[in-house]
Amino acid sequence: LGANLLHLIWNRMAAAASEPDAGKFYLYSAHYPTILGLFAALDEDAPSSALPDYAEALILEYHVEDGGTEPHVLFKYKKGGDLIETLTLGDVCGNRHKCPFHKFTEHVQTMPSAEEWCLQ
Repeated sequence: LGANLLHLIWNRMAAAASEPDAGKFYLYSAHYPTILGLFAALDEDAPSSALPDYAEALILEYHVEDGGTEPHVLFKYKKGGDLIETLTLGDVCGNRHKCPFHKFTEHVQTMPSAEEWCLQ
């Protein structure tokens, strides 16, 4: 469940790197089980231990900084209110807030795509 969504998000981030006309903002709406699936695909536990608050959000941002450094991904979590925390993905990104895009890519490519999953 989460791997399919993660592949879609990764494809759009990769397109942003190579296609100047690629979209700059994408919004996905999901129920809590889908968000939990996305956390599972990222090898992370969801930060909240109870039922989710209204307007909870998982935010994935693709960044390229001035100076041509390697692009990176930020993972942020909003638990209903105004507070947004930046997550570190231990196994995926080595406990860094800024996950190098190549590390994120390596992780996503370990998961089967929707087509591969259907053929298994």
